[in-house]
Amino acid sequence: MTGPTAQAAEVVEVGLRDGLQNWPEVVSTKDKLALLGTLLAAGIKRLELGSFVRADKVPQMADSAELFSTLDTGTRDRAEFIALVPNLRGAKAALAAGATSLRLVLSATEGHSRSNTGRSVQEGVAEAARVAEFVAGAASASGLSLTAALATSFVCPYDGVVPPGTVVGIVSRLLGLGYRTVSLADTLGRANPQQVTRTVREVRAAHPGLVLNLHLHNTYGMAMAGVVAGLDAGVRSFDASIAGVGGCPFAPGAAGNVATEDLVFMLHELGLETGISLAGLRTAVGQLCAVLGSEPSSSVSRALGWSRHFS
Repeated sequence: MTGPTAQAAEVVEVGLRDGLQNWPEVVSTKDKLALLGTLLAAGIKRLELGSFVRADKVPQMADSAELFSTLDTGTRDRAEFIALVPNLRGAKAALAAGATSLRLVLSATEGHSRSNTGRSVQEGVAEAARVAEFVAGAASASGLSLTAALATSFVCPYDGVVPPGTVVGIVSRLLGLGYRTVSLADTLGRANPQQVTRTVREVRAAHPGLVLNLHLHNTYGMAMAGVVAGLDAGVRSFDASIAGVGGCPFAPGAAGNVATEDLVFMLHELGLETGISLAGLRTAVGQLCAVLGSEPSSSVSRALGWSRHFS
């Protein structure tokens, strides 16, 4: 992955994974595939389709293997479909299901790492090494993509504010293992713009060739400010979730992600190309909210009068 140009910004849709993993009810595979089709029609080119985690811990993701194995060649050619994996077992399961893009998740803090994966930060980095070695040596490794996602890169619900140096140190170790793209996650949604700027600048200064992505939750309404801070610091890739749904079941207090429609609207207003149609997102928002039995709550949906009842 090389990242977008200076005149463009990349939006990575995570609604089908991070958006639904914390929803109290399980969304059917049929409804997920229907929403996938609408998102692709809207111009989404990279998205998290599912995660290969324990079904007893995250039952909403139990059908991830089915989702990946259902993709036909024509669909696969339209976008990059990312499988989130926490460990080597998940990586093997994802590849067996036909996934070709893996995102390995680990934590920047001990408290969240123990809660999320039951391991220390050091053990998380060691697992990242095993996954990288497995992908590099897999017989079908041609064309595989492997990136890393670093949870609680800014604030941890257990350990508090995360020093930028801590993030730089873990990113350095990931680079040494062969990871060239890293997503810095504000899992709790507590990062203020100054924290985002400071951490991103220190990471970029230490590793100017690294492709950075930001995964910002909007728990306290600061996600869009964090996006602007990231843009000013040179980031051009951002995760977002349709209708702003989502949250982390292992980070108490973490609410939804930045809404895809809000992010796309702002990026377009700033003159950055995304290749995504706001009208197409309107359809996707209505479709998802109809499935969830909720009304759209993002800023754009309120401003433009979107509803889950339109066809």
